[in-house]
Amino acid sequence: MEQVGLFRQYDMKDAWDSPRNRAMSDTAIMTYQDPMLPPGPMNSTHYQYFTGPGTLWPDNGPRRIPDITDGTSNTFLFGQAATPVPWAKPADMAIQPGQPLPLAPGRCNVAFADGSVRFIDRSRASDATLIQFMNYKSNQPRPPMD
Repeated sequence: MEQVGLFRQYDMKDAWDSPRNRAMSDTAIMTYQDPMLPPGPMNSTHYQYFTGPGTLWPDNGPRRIPDITDGTSNTFLFGQAATPVPWAKPADMAIQPGQPLPLAPGRCNVAFADGSVRFIDRSRASDATLIQFMNYKSNQPRPPMD
């Protein structure tokens, strides 16, 4: 996201927080900040992928557009987590059956696999509904979120 210079300095063979990568990992990237939230550590982000059973990345393996049989406009790609993480850390929202969703409370952003972004009002959309939008191959119609 407009960070080619930083990306080229990053050593993908080292850990995100290795001494070599630490300077890049500590860099603030404004694209990853949410202006609607109180400021946190500048090297952190609330935006994280959904991982776990029934998500695009149940095993963190690669996916292709044709794999998304429920449609890219019906499938969440990533969202705004309740807890930020350092942007370079390979940490995402782990969705676990029977557990509350780790999304931000109130209103939160979600990005769909088609590239569109929506605000979700958590008071108007149940976790069960949101979980359906995380599933990329359920072959089930999506309920309304608002």
